Amino acid sequence: MALTAVLALASAAAAQTGSVTGTVTDTNGGVVPGANVTAANSSNGISRTAVSNEQGVFVFAQLPPGGVHPYS
Repeated sequence: MALTAVLALASAAAAQTGSVTGTVTDTNGGVVPGANVTAANSSNGISRTAVSNEQGVFVFAQLPPGGVHPYS
């Protein structure tokens, strides 16, 4: 599976959180609905899990700043 993610972080002065949105695809480029995706913060060990929707899209909203790495 491939994982494409877009990291959208607001400026530190405006907000203290960010979001990660991406699409899970298979090796042929088809979307993968129902895939479990985890965002792990390497600086504090906290992780969150999301499930991709029918279009293969997942969203992690209001993530605190830090080294967040999405993987499936």
